[in-house]
Amino acid sequence: MINDSINCLDIIILSETWNSTGFTPQNIIGFSSYKSENNLNQNDGVLIYTNNKHNISINQLQLFSEASCIKINLNVNNKPITIIAAYRSPQSNINIFLSELSTLMTSGHIHNSCIWIGDINIDILEKNTSLTTENYLNILSSNGFTSQICTHTRVGYDTRSCIDHIFSRNINLNPAVIKTSITDHYTIIGSIKNVQINKKHIDNYSNTISYIDYNKVVKLLSCIEWTGLYETNNANTALDIFNKTILDTINNCIVSNHISKNKHRKIKPWITSGLVRSIKNRDKINLKIKKDTSNLKLINYYKTYRNKLTILIRKAKEQYYTNKIETCKGNGRDIWQVINELTGRKINSAGLPINEIIEVKYPTITPKDYLNIVNSYFATTGSRLVEHNFPSSTNSTQYPNFKKGINTNNILNSNPVFNLNTISTYEVTNILNNLNNNSAPGADGYTASFFKQIGDNVIFPMTHIINCSITNGIVPDELKVARIVPIHKKGDKTDFINYRPISIVGILAKILEKIIKNQLLNYLEKNKIIYHGQYGFRKKLGTEDALIDINNFLHNKRDGKKKILITFLDLEKAFDSISRQLLLNKLKELGFNENTLKWFISYLSNRQQLTTIGSNHSDFCYVKDYGVTQGTSLGPILFLLYINSVPASLLKGKLFMFADDIALVNFEDNWEKLKQTVEIDLRCMYDWMKKNLLSININKSVCMPIVTTRSQLPVGYSFIIHSCGTGTINCICKPIKMVLSFKYLGITIDFNLKWSEHIQNIKNKIRSLTALFYKIRFLNKSIIRQIYMALCNSILLYGITCWGGSNRTGINTLHITQKMIIKVAYSLPLKYPSGELFKHTNILPIYKLYIRQILIKSIQNNTLNAIEIMDRRTGKYIKPSYMFLTNSRNSPYHMGKT
Repeated sequence: MINDSINCLDIIILSETWNSTGFTPQNIIGFSSYKSENNLNQNDGVLIYTNNKHNISINQLQLFSEASCIKINLNVNNKPITIIAAYRSPQSNINIFLSELSTLMTSGHIHNSCIWIGDINIDILEKNTSLTTENYLNILSSNGFTSQICTHTRVGYDTRSCIDHIFSRNINLNPAVIKTSITDHYTIIGSIKNVQINKKHIDNYSNTISYIDYNKVVKLLSCIEWTGLYETNNANTALDIFNKTILDTINNCIVSNHISKNKHRKIKPWITSGLVRSIKNRDKINLKIKKDTSNLKLINYYKTYRNKLTILIRKAKEQYYTNKIETCKGNGRDIWQVINELTGRKINSAGLPINEIIEVKYPTITPKDYLNIVNSYFATTGSRLVEHNFPSSTNSTQYPNFKKGINTNNILNSNPVFNLNTISTYEVTNILNNLNNNSAPGADGYTASFFKQIGDNVIFPMTHIINCSITNGIVPDELKVARIVPIHKKGDKTDFINYRPISIVGILAKILEKIIKNQLLNYLEKNKIIYHGQYGFRKKLGTEDALIDINNFLHNKRDGKKKILITFLDLEKAFDSISRQLLLNKLKELGFNENTLKWFISYLSNRQQLTTIGSNHSDFCYVKDYGVTQGTSLGPILFLLYINSVPASLLKGKLFMFADDIALVNFEDNWEKLKQTVEIDLRCMYDWMKKNLLSININKSVCMPIVTTRSQLPVGYSFIIHSCGTGTINCICKPIKMVLSFKYLGITIDFNLKWSEHIQNIKNKIRSLTALFYKIRFLNKSIIRQIYMALCNSILLYGITCWGGSNRTGINTLHITQKMIIKVAYSLPLKYPSGELFKHTNILPIYKLYIRQILIKSIQNNTLNAIEIMDRRTGKYIKPSYMFLTNSRNSPYHMGKT
């Protein structure tokens, strides 16, 4: 087993090595061996081999009576690191072990940079973790440790567990699990990234830089009268004049500056020139001490001076990051950027590793050639999918009468008409000011912050261009260009098939689309055109509203002793597969007048895109016939209109939709009847999708029964989408996969509505943030609270009205995790009283957070208006809402009334 390749290893750790009396480790050339001494039984023990080329010290840890432990000290890049290698027998007392582990973490015997590794025989991947597992994870995370292994390390015939662990603190580690057959445990390895900091050589010569003088841009634009632009009503011509004027102005405002590279430049942004002088003075004193080590007065002065300077530097750093976080104003994304900068955490780019791919797979082509391939793939996704799934379909004018599918009974006016209206400069200014400054630029390279700087000088020509577009029904070609950024979903990062194309359009295109979107949504809501079970991209509706309504519906039907099946349908590339011709037919049926329809024809025609990764970009290519642009304002609304005619009124079940995330709930008195109902509805959905050139991905669609206990799960039943057309007797179609839990709209729903798996996921998310709070606990406590509210409280709030009232055991363990992370963030003792904790930090515990959100949603949804009042001799009382099942009494609707 041991060969020459072992020399590339630095430390080898073996556990369960049978370190009995007289045991002698096998010799490995070039390595020294060490074995644990406090072994509890004959198969116990830890054995360590260290490469002789490193200066490594080994110590026995006598602190543990219920585990074998060895401490390893080494240096990487002059940074001291401690590695604790441990083995805990499954027969040992776990409570004593946890107590000893807690003592070790706070004892000061380990360096700030530390790795905890070994066979601990505690499964940290089990769905419903035990209290001891929770305590183990909380001890490590509360001391800044993060788990580096998130997969199974021991696989038996009927068991899978992660009992071999690597936890690290303040170390950049590359972990891996290697599947070997040497033992029933897989091999775990970790590589400490040996990052060498390349210090830039600092010279005293001058360096020339160029930048745009935005003050000069604003001044020059204020002098432009835009006469030629106002004289034309052609939107394309007006936009060309606008873009040329902006570009010429910018070119006239490029300034070159000579900046001297000062050798005393700031090392860190919080280091002021005064601190630089103090640091230099401290170093001078230190040099004097080295020349005269007997000068005690100077040594004491140096220590005092050094300590005071250290405090000043820490305060300067704290104030710097405090100011940066305050400017984030609770924005989670911005706060993450500051925290990553503060902790030195480097985020791997989600983009394609283009240089690596070309070097390995396509060594003969350029980055641009490769991106042209990627761009063409994204641009033709819809057409390829439709041609593959519906080879006989055409884009002729012969289409079904879509009027039959539209919910015309909900339309207030018998013949409503949608007409686009011109807008004022006030509307354009309002939309521009509300754009996110951090949003990425489109293909033209202009950012929202740039347009806000010049806004007062260009708002009138921008309004004129938009009104020309609306009046003439023409969208300028340059506003139909999107920049595609590939974002990794899952799978092989070197394969562009595993990426989602996100479209980014220019600032003026964003403003135009938002104006059209606002007018369109007002028309749709006023006439009640959108299907009431559609929650996506609508005013005052969101994912939580969809989850609450689904949850209430499931609870009510289950409480009524119905057999329930919820089917989650996956539409394959739904946004990309929309037939634009069918979409325009639907828009005409919905009352779009001639000029408005002309505008949307122009909007959907001749759309172009290019794909960019870093500084590399493809050529432009056209996106023909299929798809609405994802990442734009209008794309999702047009998708809602396309799918709006889904035959919900013909279904026997209840349909819930958030854009293309579809959940169909069927219920009957028995499973046999339910099977028939489900398959009829699924066939109806399949036929409608087929007529509209949309594909149901049967392999990714799943169904889940809703019952109270596992014993009530249906046995011997399968549910099929009969897509073969041969009928149910000779059907060869695959049944839909049946699951016991499914993640829908960001929340994991389980078969018994106890939310156990989702609560466990939340605990893991909160616990993963503990190490981060451990690193930033020196910040001002008001800033710590802001960060907590942005990162942790947002996780706890999402969907809490659904899961917060059930599974009391799970909520209790989540409450413990919440208290733990707050104590770490505020540098409080782990035994700090819970009652005082939440008062001291002004944070709501999970229980009160749930009650508050229930009350808010009850008021928003008028649930309180449904409360019945009882007259009694002693006064008036609320009549309790009764439900048979205890679990159903925790539904949002019932809790809101009680």
